[in-house]
Amino acid sequence: MHRLKSTVFMLRLGYLNLMLLSTQIYIITFFFASVLSLFVLLNNPKSLINRFFSLLVSSLALWILSNIFVNLAYSYDYSLSFVRVAIIWVALLPIFFNQFVKYLYFPRDKNYEQKNKIFLYASYVVTAIIVLLSQTTFNVKSISLESWGVDYEPGILYLVLLCYLLIAFGFSFFHLFKISQKTKDETGQQARLILIGACITLILSLFTNIVFPFLGYGFFNTFGPTTVLIFLSFIAYSITKHHLFNIRVIAIELVTFGLWMTILVRTFLAETRQEMAIEIGLLAITVIFGIMLIQSTMHEIKQREHIEKLAKDLQKAYKSVDDTNKNLEHKVAEQTQEISRAYEVEKTARRELEKLNQTKDELITASQHNLRTPLTALRWQLEVIRKNAESTDIVEGADDPAKAGDKTGLQEALKESEESVNTLTKVLEDFLEITEIKVSGKNTRE
Repeated sequence: MHRLKSTVFMLRLGYLNLMLLSTQIYIITFFFASVLSLFVLLNNPKSLINRFFSLLVSSLALWILSNIFVNLAYSYDYSLSFVRVAIIWVALLPIFFNQFVKYLYFPRDKNYEQKNKIFLYASYVVTAIIVLLSQTTFNVKSISLESWGVDYEPGILYLVLLCYLLIAFGFSFFHLFKISQKTKDETGQQARLILIGACITLILSLFTNIVFPFLGYGFFNTFGPTTVLIFLSFIAYSITKHHLFNIRVIAIELVTFGLWMTILVRTFLAETRQEMAIEIGLLAITVIFGIMLIQSTMHEIKQREHIEKLAKDLQKAYKSVDDTNKNLEHKVAEQTQEISRAYEVEKTARRELEKLNQTKDELITASQHNLRTPLTALRWQLEVIRKNAESTDIVEGADDPAKAGDKTGLQEALKESEESVNTLTKVLEDFLEITEIKVSGKNTRE
């Protein structure tokens, strides 16, 4: 009997220690998430990336804070209220995570923008339903105060939340996966780390806070908020390794804030007025120098970002010039080929023209003999006829005057024919002489 009581006492003590340990882990996680959210927002309040990341981590911090109040209250009414409130912060996570991914990787993607609008409208409707029904039995039917903490019986709203989280986060995870596969540079590595951390956290928290409680194993919900550390660890690694945010500013702000808090606590714990005055003066000096240090660091980072932007623009300009040179070389090569083809065509045409000219010259040379020979023969025959006619006129002219008149007309016709032949011969000779000069001149040039 004594052993049984001892065993029961040890079990209760173990559960109590586990509850205290889980509460301490909750507080550490809440503090880490709150500080990270605050300083990322203060780093660049105008940046939408920083704003939605801060809202995302703040929702996680508020979810953890609700679980802390559930364990610390350890009262049926208060614990039930805080358990039901916790679902609100979880329902906001997909919206903030989606907007964080959008402004980080798809700020000007019109195709993604259209899909994202549909996603946001659906998310707003589901989130509004969850918020309106959060304090009803559709959310959490009842709770039981156990030695290890608070167990709860989830309602139908948890199934809606489960489907909503799977679909909504699946939409963002799909586009993160595309970015991680598409780009192999620092951006792709950032997306890969965010995707892995968010996937692990989502899967573990869904099982510990939704699936296992439905199966009757509510004890596992104590591990749910601690899974946030996985996501925050991957984000912190992405910040330090792949420059997701300005780590130098965040680190300096964290150190400065911690130093201010330490001096402030020492001021309140001072035992004498002299020590308090010293601590207050030290706090004032630390605040002044801390602000100056943060401002100088931010100015240096802005200058570095400006230089990096100029370097990227210069690199783009070099790439554009290189592409222009390549296109110019390609166009020059094409023009050279076209000129070569045109030259070959012109060369072929010139050869054909030379052949035609040669044929023409041969025709002219052959025509010289063929045209002169008939005219020469015709002129010689006319001259013979005229001489024969004259000798006949001398013999027969005195005897027959009529015949003498006819022969006179014949003589005149023959004379006119001979003159025409001579004129034609002269024209032909001039023509042949001109063509012969052109042919001989061309042959001389060649």
